[in-house]
Amino acid sequence: MSYGRTEQRAPPKDFSSLIQTCSSNIQKITQNTAQIKSMVNQLGTKQDSSDLRERLQQVQHYTNQLAKETNKHLKDLGSLSLPASLSEQRQQKIQKDRLMNDFSAALNNFQAVQRRAAEKEKESVARARAGSRLSVRYTRNVFHTFALIQNLVNFTEQYRQTHFCILKIYILFYLMLFHYFIIVIYKKIKKNLYIYIYI
Repeated sequence: MSYGRTEQRAPPKDFSSLIQTCSSNIQKITQNTAQIKSMVNQLGTKQDSSDLRERLQQVQHYTNQLAKETNKHLKDLGSLSLPASLSEQRQQKIQKDRLMNDFSAALNNFQAVQRRAAEKEKESVARARAGSRLSVRYTRNVFHTFALIQNLVNFTEQYRQTHFCILKIYILFYLMLFHYFIIVIYKKIKKNLYIYIYI
């Protein structure tokens, strides 16, 4: 895709060639600025991508080159010898002034869009840093929650083991108590049996 990149050609020397080149460059700068604005509006949206940002940088670079080239050509216009005819001088002055105004307007729009692109990039970096901080905080919360769950599992296991030990003690106690009652009952039965035999 062409963004109006400058071509390697012999620089224009005469007035007409310089005027034509400057006019063409200003038109390309205006077109590129509109394209840059459209791409800048996509930054931070679903359409944002590394490819979009790469193309944005390319258009900005080529447009900067066009602006530098156009500025040089406008200076060259001022260094050309004036024509002998006064009417031609007035005509050239009108053309130069119009080009200067058009270039100034195109350059202002381009610089405004460049500033907006820089702001968008700054916002993108800020969001990335904020997302990174949130990610770290989320990871810490996950580890903290996992630690709490692990502690709860350990506590539950300890409680289960303790409860099981207590249960065994209770069972043993009741077994001993049962054994004691069996012995007591046996002794009473035996004693009553002796009394019965004696009688």
